[in-house]
Amino acid sequence: MKLMSWRTRKSWVCRRTSCARKRGFYSGTFLSGCHVPVKELFKLSYYWCIGTFSMDHVQKALRRDNGCTFSGKSVIEWYSFFRGICAGYFRLNPLRLGGEGKKVIIEEIMIMQEQTRKIKRGKEHWGFAGTEVGSKACFIEEIEEQLDADCLFPIIDKYVLPGTQVVSNLFKKYELDQQLREAYDHLACVKSLQFVGPEAGQGKSGIDQLWRTFKCSHKKKLDARTVASTHIKEFMWRRLFDGKDCMYHLWSQIACNYGSLRDHLIVYSKQGRVST
Repeated sequence: MKLMSWRTRKSWVCRRTSCARKRGFYSGTFLSGCHVPVKELFKLSYYWCIGTFSMDHVQKALRRDNGCTFSGKSVIEWYSFFRGICAGYFRLNPLRLGGEGKKVIIEEIMIMQEQTRKIKRGKEHWGFAGTEVGSKACFIEEIEEQLDADCLFPIIDKYVLPGTQVVSNLFKKYELDQQLREAYDHLACVKSLQFVGPEAGQGKSGIDQLWRTFKCSHKKKLDARTVASTHIKEFMWRRLFDGKDCMYHLWSQIACNYGSLRDHLIVYSKQGRVST
């Protein structure tokens, strides 16, 4: 077969004149079935990796010579797909912090506060946040119930490796009766953990900085209750992979998790606008 080029696409065409068989240029690859120009798709993923560009800036940057560009809905759909990749990474690679000789700081944190046009200060959503000292690795997890020791134990068991020194002021905050003390001792024994209170200036500042960074980068999105969890996973993912190789890590994980983009297409309509 030989490669034939048209104005907007390329195809493989059989060399025999009696055969009219054609194959798409990306047939059999990850990009098979994607009707968005590959350059534009990679450019869009670049802007997502940077993470600081506004919607208007992205649309203007992707505008073609004929005036066509991605619709706002399409940009949102693709960004949602990229966030799904972040969530998928943690499903396949559960995050575990700490280890022998390492410290993990755990603190309560307000995930978000519901807002409406009529009510500026609505229901608050709380959870736990943890970060490993000397590392960017972190977790934020919302808890639907009231925060207490019974909620904290599963979080420690889920995210903290054996041999870790767990630093938190929550051990003093939650009233410890004899039953809770036994539960702490049992968890510490089973996982070889050390539960200690924070020293002066320790245990709060790291979590506060973690939250300020998250809030600044998602300030306009935190009222979207249905996608709050995916934004959290995106933030956790960026803490691990942000930097000059962010785009490489994103597409490496996409290629590993998806055979093709056929189920996540953004195609151009006949009017030249992008739709899903």
